[in-house]
Amino acid sequence: MKNELVNNKFYIYGYGEYAKQLLKVLYRIGLKPKAIFDKYKYGEKDIYFGEISKLSASDLSLDFPILITILGYPEIEKELFSLGFMKLIGATEIFNIFPEALKKLVNDKFMWRKQPESFLITKQDSEKINDLLTDKKSKETFKNLILFRKTGSARYYLNPEDYRMYFPFDICELYKYKEKRILDIGAYDGDTLTDFFTRYKDEIKKYICIEANKKNISKLLERINKERKLKYGKIEVIFGAVGIDLNKKNILMDDNGSASSIKNNNPVKIKKEKVPVLDLLKIAKKFKPNIIKMDIEGCDMSALSQLKDFISRDLPTLALSAYHNPKDLWEMPLYLDLITNGKYYFYYRQEGHWGLETQLYAIPKNNE
Repeated sequence: MKNELVNNKFYIYGYGEYAKQLLKVLYRIGLKPKAIFDKYKYGEKDIYFGEISKLSASDLSLDFPILITILGYPEIEKELFSLGFMKLIGATEIFNIFPEALKKLVNDKFMWRKQPESFLITKQDSEKINDLLTDKKSKETFKNLILFRKTGSARYYLNPEDYRMYFPFDICELYKYKEKRILDIGAYDGDTLTDFFTRYKDEIKKYICIEANKKNISKLLERINKERKLKYGKIEVIFGAVGIDLNKKNILMDDNGSASSIKNNNPVKIKKEKVPVLDLLKIAKKFKPNIIKMDIEGCDMSALSQLKDFISRDLPTLALSAYHNPKDLWEMPLYLDLITNGKYYFYYRQEGHWGLETQLYAIPKNNE
């Protein structure tokens, strides 16, 4: 397929971080796409960017190959077929055609992709993690994540699990409390809130949402008001940031409608907003959650350390994002095992593409 690509006679669909690395490889060997299609029109020099669905058939060469650089959206291929494209090359196929692009991606400094920190785990810690992880899938997931980070090889690329995020069907004791008190740290727009109530509506006694973005807070409140299954009396929404030095009363965060520290491809001017700093331990002691879900874009380890006294005493079930910083992948389970004196079972599941959405589940052994 590599030899079938001709300069200015193929397309690229998607202009994310992987596409940018792929373009560097293509340009180096003298290949330039006729057009790149994406949700946003970036206006890069000499290349047309825009939504493909807004073009007329006369603007398109349907016999040209189209390289799809996005993963996790199967509807894209259906749309392209409906438009008349027949030569579709998916991202996983591109991995093997242009392996250098994937290797470049794992070194672009985004979240866990900070080399060599992303894979420099000591042999001693690696062996300890292997002993801590409870099942074979967790051990294989951890091993392949480290190898993928180190090599950038498609051989070790992990496709996400086939279930709704945070709800793995093969971890039997997860969320097995008859009365659930949930602390959702980084509640976003309430997507996980809805998922919990869909599954456990009658078992949820209290659901606390912490979110640091005002736009997300608005979407969250709108969701609560619209969806009948969400019993508002059981839900409390708290605006603020956690995992921050408590000597600071406020911090400035990006107001981009999503994660505060994540790269944003939307070329909209980002504003800053003042966000209050919350005492996370105080909140935990007040509500006494037995389930804590956390996804806070890089402050996760700091937030865990603030919760040290609560976690070591109350042993809540934890669903943690372990991919924002390179060392989170091994430091999180090691830290939790240390502060609880070995009172947790640990599981790893890969729930997103590109090595993102790696979840660490910690289940107290006293659930037995």
